[in-house]
Parts: sequence; structure tokens; C-alpha cells
Amino acid sequence: MTVTIPGRVYLVGSGPGDPELLTLKAHRLIKEAEVIVYDQLPGEQILASMPPGAEKIDAGKYAGSHTLKQDQINRILVEKAREGKKVVRLKGGDPYIFGRGGEEAQVLVRAGIEVEVVPGITSAIAAPAYAGIPITHRDHTSMVSFVTGHEDPTKDDSAINWEALAMSDGTIVILMGVSMLSHNVKELIKHGKDPDTPVALIEKGTRYDQRTTVGTLENIVGLANKREVKAPAITVIGDVVQLHDELGEQIPAKSRPTLVIMRPERYEKDSIQLCKEAGFDVISIPMIEIQDKKDEHFDGFVSRVLSGKSDIVIFTSANGIDHTLNKLPGRPEREEFIEALNRCEVIAIGPKTSDAANDQGINIALVPKSYSSQILVEAIKEDVSGKVVDIARSSHGAAILIDGLKAANASVYETQVYEITRPQINNKQKEMIRSMLDGKVDAIVFTSSMMVRNLVDLTSQLDVRNKIISTLNDRKVVVGAIGHPTADTLKEYGILVDVSPKDFTFQALINEIQQFRKIKTL
Repeated sequence: MTVTIPGRVYLVGSGPGDPELLTLKAHRLIKEAEVIVYDQLPGEQILASMPPGAEKIDAGKYAGSHTLKQDQINRILVEKAREGKKVVRLKGGDPYIFGRGGEEAQVLVRAGIEVEVVPGITSAIAAPAYAGIPITHRDHTSMVSFVTGHEDPTKDDSAINWEALAMSDGTIVILMGVSMLSHNVKELIKHGKDPDTPVALIEKGTRYDQRTTVGTLENIVGLANKREVKAPAITVIGDVVQLHDELGEQIPAKSRPTLVIMRPERYEKDSIQLCKEAGFDVISIPMIEIQDKKDEHFDGFVSRVLSGKSDIVIFTSANGIDHTLNKLPGRPEREEFIEALNRCEVIAIGPKTSDAANDQGINIALVPKSYSSQILVEAIKEDVSGKVVDIARSSHGAAILIDGLKAANASVYETQVYEITRPQINNKQKEMIRSMLDGKVDAIVFTSSMMVRNLVDLTSQLDVRNKIISTLNDRKVVVGAIGHPTADTLKEYGILVDVSPKDFTFQALINEIQQFRKIKTL
């Protein structure tokens, strides 16, 4: 009987958002994690640094929507630890300051799971500091109170002593209180706080897009509405807010441009690494999903290859190779099929496809110089007359390959071994759209027409389609496309394409984006 030794859960505070405020221990644990259960508050740069090989579970709580309920999060932490995994529960700020870390720790300890807490710098002190507001000052106050802006909704009465807070001369810092700003202000004034008391709202504190709105208890709600203040933001109340103008705001520079990729999970790890090496921070939100597809023609494809009736076999992607071999029942059948393939002329579209074939022991006879179906037809049409050609690819393959080979008098058989679908809309995708609208994105790349259509469909459902297209066309965001079909699809939707490389590879596309941005900044 095999006994699994329980893993350990690390409750890790990621700090307020500036990636340089992440502790060394937090950084190490994130890199070593096998499972990361993360909130949205750590920020794009820290979330983008999560290792591609780790299992990533979005547990973010977004305005009006919770990806997972707290009891679900607790259950996942226990289950993953019992599988013997090294689990990081990644939270914004500090896990034990209004982060429900204490509750999660209790659940884990009671379940017999080892827990280690890694403190993080809380936004309650970091955001005011970056906004030029020391929360204590000898000339103003020696006391500070941290208050949650969101209490447990199941409580009958408020646990916040508004009267004591109103009577105190100390600084009040309210976390997560944007949606309750009006209520909180009314409570303080009702219990005797001077309406002229200075107030600061600090959005996205310590990040490059930090913004501070300063007013008083009397007018801060109106100012917040006028400036459309959004979470995450903290509220600082007290005389120390007056120091904001004198000390000035400290906003970190955006260190590297941000690039959005939307590639499927299979390519995510290599794509992120390539983009980072090119000098980009990466937001990776898969906009397409690769799924196995049952095709009634598959047995015929295998039979033709094994019997030697197939002269040419074409794989248009690495996925085609994987899904073909995975359909075979066992190792002996796969080895027999690969031996038979190597008696055919096997063609791969693109170096990644060729590499995937070589990894499986499949010999590739030809990789067209330009990685497209049209170029392949041009390359082999003189040599296929009377031959049997098998094509293993997705259900969305271009008709030009089959039509072109048939026109050259080949007998063509297509087997659809996988299909490309759109992932279910989730909060992470919605956050990506918000990032694009908020000006956080410097470049975006599209590697298929379906990726374009899925993004447009998503933005249509969120009722921001026209805004997104306008944002992509304002020339601040560089738009890149692999190949003419993808570029043509973008143009169909009125999206201007800045970069479309001659070589239809992701590497070439990123290189072109990099060069285009350099030219723009000269």
C-alpha cells in the first residue's frame, strides 16, 4: 500500500503590488510551488511570474463575483496538500491582515496539514507611503487604526466601533472600502468626526498606475464618483493626509513593456519564456483551448499508414502529432505506427511541428520554407499526382491545403484529430480586458483567426467591443498577427495590424514587435 506524505501549504503575502516589494522568501516559494492558489490582488507582474509548470488555481474575489467561495478554497488547499503537493496560497498584502489567512490556517491545522505563513508588506502602510502620506507623524498623530471596508455580511451588527474611530485623533486606514465609501463616511460624520477631516483615496498603491484622490470627509464621495475611483484602493483619513502635497507621490516607473499573449496551454510555458527574454512582462490569458476530437476517419488513416497505402503524411502542428499518437491504444501500437510513418514521406508545417515529430522518433522529409498551407501546396504540387496524401490536423484547418492537393491530382484524406474551442469566460479573462482598457498593455499578439474571433466575442458579451477596438487602434498598443489569414481576420473587425512577420513563427512575431517598438520610440 502506497502512503502519500502530506504536503505543506504556504500562506504567502505578495505585498501591495510593486513586484520589487515581494519578499525574497515569497519569490522563492512561488518559483518552487507545485500548486498556486492565487487572488487577483498580487498584480499582473507578480502573477505573470508564476512558473508555467505549476498548477494555477484562480481564487480571486472580483467586484460582484467570487471565482471560488471560501469553503471551496479551503477544500482545495487541504486536498492539494494531501496529494503531497507543495502549495502556495498567494494573497495580496499580508495574509493575516484582512486576508482571511487566519481562517485558512485554522482549517489546515485542524486537517493535520503543515502551514507556514510568509508575511507580506500590507498596502495599509505601503500605499500611503508611496502617496507621500506617513500614517504616523510626531506633529500629527502617534496612533493608527486599520479597518476593513467589508465586514462579514452574515453579522447582524457591525463589529466596527465607529464612535471610537470618530473620536480618535489617530489616522484611520480603511482597506477594501471603495464600494462602501459613502456608508463609511456617513458613519464617521454621524458619530462626530469633523466633515473637514482630510481624506485620501489611493488606487493601485505602489504600482506604476497608482493614483491618489485627496479631499475631505464632506466631499470625498463626490470626488471619487467624478474620478471613477475603482478597487483596489485604500482610504486614509486624518491630518497626515495634508503631507501628501509637501512630500509628493512616489510612483514606480513601468520597468518593462507589457505584452498580452493568448496562446493555448501547450505553448504557454515556452511562449512566456521567449517573451521575457525579449524584454516583455507577459499577461498570458489563453483565448483558445485544444481538445481531442473523435473522427470516424481515424481508423482508415491508421490503416493506410500501416498497410503502406499512404505515400505522404502531413502534420500541420505539434498538436496534430500529439493527438494522433494519443489516440492509439498503447505503446506497441504507437511504435508500430511510427515505424510505418517512417516508411512514408512525412511533411511538417513549421519547425515546432518538426521538433515534436523528431521527439517522437518520426523522420521529417520536408518543412516548407514559409510555414503555411499555401506555400506547402506550391512546394509539392508537382510531385503528388497519383499519390495518396493523409492530413492529420484540427477541425479548423484551411481548405486551401486539401483543394490545392486535389487540384494537383492527389488522392487526399483528411483526419481531424483535435479541435480548437473557446475557453469558458472567467474572471481572469475579464481582468485582461480591463487591463487593456486601462492602458496597461503595450502590445498584443494573435496567432490564429479563432483567437481573434474569440476575443471579439468575449468583448461583445462584456459590452466593450467598440472600446477595445478603439484602444487597439489608438497606436499606443502594437498589434501583431501571425500570417495573412490572422491579419485578414483582424482587419475584418476593423483592427489595424502593425506587425505581421514573413516567417510565420511566434519567435519571428515577437522579434518584429520588439523592433517595431524600438522604431516607434526613436
